[in-house]
Amino acid sequence: MFSKKSPYEKLESRFWEFVNNYSEDGLENILSNLDNPQKLGYTEEFVDNHIFSPVCMATAHRNIRREVFSDNYTNFLKYIYGVRLRTIAAQILPTKIAGWGMIIAILENLPQGWPFTKITHDEFESIYLLLERLYFVQSNHKLGADDLLDIYFSGLDERLVFFLDEFDIVSDEDIPEPSKEYFKTLKHVKYQDSTVKSMHRDLGYLVSYSIRYYLSGRLGGWEGDILKTLTYCSAVSDGRKIIIRDDVVRAFNAYFKLLNTDITKYKARKDIVNSADYNSFRAKLMYYSLRLTHGLTP
Repeated sequence: MFSKKSPYEKLESRFWEFVNNYSEDGLENILSNLDNPQKLGYTEEFVDNHIFSPVCMATAHRNIRREVFSDNYTNFLKYIYGVRLRTIAAQILPTKIAGWGMIIAILENLPQGWPFTKITHDEFESIYLLLERLYFVQSNHKLGADDLLDIYFSGLDERLVFFLDEFDIVSDEDIPEPSKEYFKTLKHVKYQDSTVKSMHRDLGYLVSYSIRYYLSGRLGGWEGDILKTLTYCSAVSDGRKIIIRDDVVRAFNAYFKLLNTDITKYKARKDIVNSADYNSFRAKLMYYSLRLTHGLTP
């Protein structure tokens, strides 16, 4: 009768299986620190905090939000329509592809032909969930309107999407203007082959086992959504619709580089905030909708 493997044995087994199947090239820092996830940037506060959806998605967690957001955080809501990446993503990408969302995704993508998109708006917006969680932990205070302006209007989201693991070495002038063409291309990205796709999945499993064993916690599916989004963006930012091994490497390295970066130093860019049109009909409609879903009267 076989004995059940301990979490450590599972992690060790998966580690060697991964190295033998895909090699360590480009992933040395991640793989060498699986036994010390704190060096990868994980903390108990980051893994187990109370932000489960970003403010811009408006999912109501009112009781929990009191622990995370200050009373004035809703003053930020009127600016959300001006978040360039988020707004274009909402216009182009379907909301979800599970359950009834699968039918919606098919219908929304019929004009573009098959196959229908493999990435969704919800997955893309996980970037903002990551930034909120990380900013909250690093700032060590409840998030207010000014904090959210820094999170959403510093251009850090655009740095990640367009430059991935080089997000910290580019200047604001290097950041391209977000375009609908970018997201239309993002809809039709696919993996080069099953090996590259399996590599992405198995590396995610390794990281997940590391967190469970060494931090006694776990992150939700949103972390997988972020890594998927960054992988897709790596391909498109390099002018491709095909995901290759290097895209997976860049996505994971960008993610862990971000976890080890003090993102509170990225402040709202005046040029972006000032150009945010929050007086348009669409912007006002979104503002009122967000206030309602956040449990507030318009």
